[in-house]
Amino acid sequence: MTTPLRLPLRRGLAAAAVGALTASLLAITPATAQAAPTPTVGVTVDYFDDVYDDLGASSVFETVTIERFEYLLKNQTGNVAFFIGDPSDPSSQATIAHVNRVAKARGISKIYNFTPKLDGDSLNVWDLADSGLSEAGRTFYGNVGNRLITDYLNKDVETTFTKNAATDPYLFVYNKDRQVGGVEDRIVAALAGAKTAADLDTPAEVDAYEDQVEATLGSVGSYATNTNFTFQKDEVNRRHSASYPNAETHGGEILTDADSTDGFRIQTVTYPELLHLLDQPGDIPLLFGGTWCHNTRAIIKQVNADAQTYGVRTVYNFDFSLFSTGNGGSDLGHIRDNALPTTEDGVTKVSRPSHLYGDLVNDRLTNAITQYRTTQDVADLGGGSVNAVSYFPGGDTSKTAKQARKIQVGHVLTYNKDHVDALGERAPVVDQAIRRNDDGGNTEHMTEWWYVAGRDLPLGDAALRGSLNPASEAGANSLQSQRAFAKEAVAEIDTVFRGLAGRSHASTTTVAEVGPVSVGGTPTLDVSVAAAGYAPFISLNSANANTALLTDTGRPSGLVAVFDGAEKVGQARLKRNGTASITLPAQPAGESDLTVRYLGRGDVIDPSQTTVSFAVAGDPSTTTLAAPPSLTFGTGGSVTATVTEGATGSVRLQGLPGDPVTGTIENGVASLAVPTSTPAGRYTLLARYTGDDRFGASESEPVELVVGKANAALKATVAGTRYGTAPVVKATVTGPAGVTPTGTVTVTTGGKSYVGRVSGAGAASVALPRTLTPKAYALTIVYSGDANVRAASTTSRVTVAKGAVGSVKLKPRKTVRAKKVTAATVTVATPSGLAKATGKVRIVLKRGSSTKAVVATVRSGRATVKLPKLTKGTWTAKVSYLGSTTYTGRTVTTKVKVKG
Repeated sequence: MTTPLRLPLRRGLAAAAVGALTASLLAITPATAQAAPTPTVGVTVDYFDDVYDDLGASSVFETVTIERFEYLLKNQTGNVAFFIGDPSDPSSQATIAHVNRVAKARGISKIYNFTPKLDGDSLNVWDLADSGLSEAGRTFYGNVGNRLITDYLNKDVETTFTKNAATDPYLFVYNKDRQVGGVEDRIVAALAGAKTAADLDTPAEVDAYEDQVEATLGSVGSYATNTNFTFQKDEVNRRHSASYPNAETHGGEILTDADSTDGFRIQTVTYPELLHLLDQPGDIPLLFGGTWCHNTRAIIKQVNADAQTYGVRTVYNFDFSLFSTGNGGSDLGHIRDNALPTTEDGVTKVSRPSHLYGDLVNDRLTNAITQYRTTQDVADLGGGSVNAVSYFPGGDTSKTAKQARKIQVGHVLTYNKDHVDALGERAPVVDQAIRRNDDGGNTEHMTEWWYVAGRDLPLGDAALRGSLNPASEAGANSLQSQRAFAKEAVAEIDTVFRGLAGRSHASTTTVAEVGPVSVGGTPTLDVSVAAAGYAPFISLNSANANTALLTDTGRPSGLVAVFDGAEKVGQARLKRNGTASITLPAQPAGESDLTVRYLGRGDVIDPSQTTVSFAVAGDPSTTTLAAPPSLTFGTGGSVTATVTEGATGSVRLQGLPGDPVTGTIENGVASLAVPTSTPAGRYTLLARYTGDDRFGASESEPVELVVGKANAALKATVAGTRYGTAPVVKATVTGPAGVTPTGTVTVTTGGKSYVGRVSGAGAASVALPRTLTPKAYALTIVYSGDANVRAASTTSRVTVAKGAVGSVKLKPRKTVRAKKVTAATVTVATPSGLAKATGKVRIVLKRGSSTKAVVATVRSGRATVKLPKLTKGTWTAKVSYLGSTTYTGRTVTTKVKVKG
């Protein structure tokens, strides 16, 4: 280190300044020549201007998380300027504006701001005395703080970081490769010494201080910068390739330079910066997750692409793993996990600062929904297991521990602190990318990069398969289920950004007619919501399903509420098909006029409402449902509902896929058809009589119906072939009328199996190898069956005859001379890929009355013969290949000229 660059160091450390296979296989969005729109969507926050009193807008400072701070110290070449401090520190408040002014005057574009106070308060990795952490927690966090000093900052000849705020540098120039006399000397220049406003309240004091800043920052002629995009690209790709080095199966680079062509829109933020951000007005898109997380890496490219497409300024990225090292139970840096309280010297302390997560979710993200459930969620939904974060509010262990819903990462949501829903209730989480299940729970899209990249690949394509084996039908189905789940995740993220950009869809709400209701009856409203132009892709499979893929077009999601005047009398969440059934409370006599309101989804689907009226009157009725023990897929059938004698009208059958089935009552009985298309399975049916002018509505007790698989008829034909021509087994699978079997046909012979897929016409062609040796073969043909059709099998035989050889040629190796023995070669050609000819070849030579013959052995398609002594002239040679167990024989005639 060069001593003249050192100026007298005064005092102090300013703590915590929080702030702001290749491309062809892995393309996330279609290539387009059109540039992204000018970003206008979402808030613009100048964190430094907001939190530092005298700094002003557009400063040179940029916050870095502890992960990015270490990344810069470890990887960035060249000279880098750092400012250690935070807005709660008087020294930082007093000095930062002066540092900014000098830096701008010198043309320095970036100074990276790091705070060891990870929470902006007492969670200081360089001073954990007031952190409230147990010994285990202090050791864990302290080790990280120590590593920053021992592995990087103290690799220096003179400057020493001692974790003492009164003496440690807070402004310094760093160069990881700098050495002096062969000794590491990474701190090029530094400035220490805490300041107060009183230290800098005269022009002379300001001039003297800014001279010190000038000497520090002027110690080098140029500075390196490292964008947030470069950091994200390096770490995302490094961590992906380290865990999944096989690009063919797991995909190659995730982020490329093309992702920043229109400006990379994702910005990492520290915890204090996140809290400040969430206190600002306006719409804020958030991505939770980190570079360590394979599920976050799976979607980060798409999140950035959607932000560009919809003109979003910034997507703010926060990692619940403060050191971006993982989410394991032993990783105490992962705040989205339990606090783990313990008692030390009679005081309750925690190993993990889980309150940072719990307070974030329960105080700010109050209406966020998750896959994992709290105890209250389990009670509200009537089941499931508890998997929540246990924490002490505010980190105060004297308070009762609370639970917070556990958000899995990567997770995209939009936030507006002032947002209210259609009922005027506070709903700061405007929208989330999540699957909303029919049971009231949710599934978060924990997908993988290779499934996202390969989401449009067809069934049977083995590229980007991860660890799955698509060779079997179950394996191929599992792969398609994962790809479809990823495709749905991408569509959900797109939906959230569409809403953020104000591209909403109008909705319509309809309610099925409600028949007369008896006094005290509890009618059910069948509600359906549609939205024109809203048609995202959804998968009906779970992510790991190994059954055939089922997909659909998404319908509106969210809540439907029923109002009697201003009183809410019922509410339900829409199912994935856009419908909901809401059971009303017991109804008094008279006419009932209700309003049914769909509350919308975030900013992407507008609310709508309709009215429904029904009469409440009549005598009570009873409904009884009877069903056969079982039916067979494809044949259909019926169940019978019997209602109170004298009742008229209709009965609706619920519990089958699709819309309810309606039957008209005749003589107290309604026959309700079970469609032939009803898939095989077990169904719980309910018959609902809608009532008439005399009788009120009633429902039957549940009845179980089993629809069994249909039988299949399998026929197979195969024509005999010659060696070298592949025998083709043509199978036909026939089900009941109107049923088209799917699945595969497997042909087994000689211990080996060959598979073909059944087409839409029920046919399958299975080609056997063309290399089958000539003989008769016994074949076993098996149809696999599918979800609705049983398996079937049959047998057949095929005979493979000898194959034909190609040309037979005789070629002397040199000129044939009279009365001399001459060597010659006979070549017996065979088709490419087949066995070479073997056996015998006979050559008969004739000239006039003279005849001579010779026989030779053919090996690998060639025979070497010695032509006998011949007289001068032209001889006729009849060359006969005599055949083998594989090939038939062949004879050709040629001329042999004998010279004197």
